[in-house]
Amino acid sequence: MRALPVGADVPGDWWRIEDDGETVGYGWMDTVWGDAEVLVAVASAARGAGVGAFAMDRLAQEADQRGLRYLHNVIPSAHPDPEGLRAWLQRRGFAPAGEGGLLRRPVRGQPATA
Repeated sequence: MRALPVGADVPGDWWRIEDDGETVGYGWMDTVWGDAEVLVAVASAARGAGVGAFAMDRLAQEADQRGLRYLHNVIPSAHPDPEGLRAWLQRRGFAPAGEGGLLRRPVRGQPATA
């Protein structure tokens, strides 16, 4: 995503994930040329509890419902653990797709693996 001014609207659709009324994560999807660019963000206190997998499964289901071809993710160079994130995405069916991106085809009726 290009740099946006503070407070600017971010394109795409956002889903908030709550646990007992507390926000523990977000899922984001923007449709570009028939594909879904996706992002998952999880609160540090909720990491390892399946929140990210839950969000990614729901993003894949939404992409299926919209008839999109691929889920696409680019790991930012400033990410604190790019290799850990790459491994996490690959365990969920993403494959390297050039220029630092990873792609996954949504699979109708089958959530990503945990």
